[in-house]
Amino acid sequence: VRAMAHPDPTVIEREIARKIPVAKHGGGYIYHADHSVPDNVSFQQYQRVMELVKRYGTFS
Repeated sequence: VRAMAHPDPTVIEREIARKIPVAKHGGGYIYHADHSVPDNVSFQQYQRVMELVKRYGTFS
């Protein structure tokens, strides 16, 4: 969740690229923020997170 608030979009992408493949292994994982999205995460940052989750989390 902390990476969502990082101003550098590459930090967000690295975090998602590292974690989503592990989480989706075996199927059944649904992405969500564990509690809520922090106040310091802009709509644009959250939108970027969701785009990346879709890219890295889609089964081919």
